[in-house]
Amino acid sequence: MESAQRGGREGATAKIGGGVMTTELAQEIRRAAALRDRLAIDAGGALRLYHGDTEGVRGVRLDRYGPHLRLELFDPLAGGAPELESLLDGVASLLPAGGTLFLLERYLGHGGPVAVRGAVSDGVGVVTEGRARFRIELARARNTGLFLDSRAARRWLAELAVEGAVLNLFAYCCAFGVVARLAGAAVTVNVDMSRAPLARGADNYALNGLAAPPRTFLRGDVRARLPWLARRGQRFALIVVDPPPTAPVPTADRLFPLLAEGGRLLWCHHGRKQPPLPGGFTVVEERPPDPDFPGPPVTRTFLLAREAGE
Repeated sequence: MESAQRGGREGATAKIGGGVMTTELAQEIRRAAALRDRLAIDAGGALRLYHGDTEGVRGVRLDRYGPHLRLELFDPLAGGAPELESLLDGVASLLPAGGTLFLLERYLGHGGPVAVRGAVSDGVGVVTEGRARFRIELARARNTGLFLDSRAARRWLAELAVEGAVLNLFAYCCAFGVVARLAGAAVTVNVDMSRAPLARGADNYALNGLAAPPRTFLRGDVRARLPWLARRGQRFALIVVDPPPTAPVPTADRLFPLLAEGGRLLWCHHGRKQPPLPGGFTVVEERPPDPDFPGPPVTRTFLLAREAGE
């Protein structure tokens, strides 16, 4: 998905800043984290420990990346700095030895995460999912470089083992491209609006020992790049579409010319609204995210095939 932040503050029962006691919230987070330890998820050390949007308190998320934790708040606490310090103390009790707790206050609209508890760390690390390795940055950027709610979709892509060419739209740091290549894709093309995520995607390719010939990373608007690729005669066995919630999605008339015979779409949808699936395609299968994202699925992945006669 392109570098815009994913939404997802729907469907919970309370909201920080709305009378939630931080001591109770810290206890709730610790209970949720203990539950995750009993889940059999092949997460490579990266796990959503608390997903407040569906577990009780909107606007609160806690992720684990190896020994480190990253807490994200989408709204300020009603009690200000004292309550924040109390919450941080409660969450820091989950840190293993040598781990660091990073805090990102997204409601500020600027600035990145800061280390607030635990050991000194630059927050740079590597997450392993199956055969793929991804570089993550917990302190340098507002987004880490890997969206955990798409883990199940990446695993599904690996299972599909597409041998032809794969097009990755709204590519962000190119995780889908890496997985496709490792699973046997002959060619991958990653398209994103932003230069910095594509540079991080190139790092991910190098980290996995993957060559990146020309046109592996294309910067630009997806709507403009699709006809550009079609004019150059490129055809794809699979197109991954993972748009941010507010991004205009590609329409069938732009996708059809790029699909090889029997080509399919892997479409990721984020949010509770009806997914804007393109016409002329039929849903072959739908899958939810992994169980560290509990409750009604906010992230859904669809495998689409062209309808007969299209």
